[in-house]
Amino acid sequence: RGRAALAVMSLIADHFLKGRPGWTMQQLSQKLHVPMHAVQAVLGALEESGILMQSKDDPPAFVPARELRAVTVAQLIETVRRAGENRYLNPAALAVPDTVELVLERFDRSLDASLSDISVEALATEFEGPGTKLDKGNA
Repeated sequence: RGRAALAVMSLIADHFLKGRPGWTMQQLSQKLHVPMHAVQAVLGALEESGILMQSKDDPPAFVPARELRAVTVAQLIETVRRAGENRYLNPAALAVPDTVELVLERFDRSLDASLSDISVEALATEFEGPGTKLDKGNA
């Protein structure tokens, strides 16, 4: 889901920043070669979290609901990762061994540390590959 969310948001952000019309669910599905139900799950999670909203068009297009520079890639991935959780199925409700809990905490910290400074706006405008602004490891 994280990969799909990044792809969807980069397309939506790119169109938005260039003043182009928003993408419909069907257009995103076709562009990404992903089934509609998979795109719908990602769009639903992003809309529910307030990252995206639907236009009043028919069919509706998806556009940013928040300032693109205020949404980080880490937030985006976390949003789709947590999609579908409820009070019965969520990390706090699932008893796991201490070693598993430690690994999950480490994963969350590393995700946040490595991606919390990259905005969705940067994802859509600045990434051009290794050695660029987003690739701090090789800069």
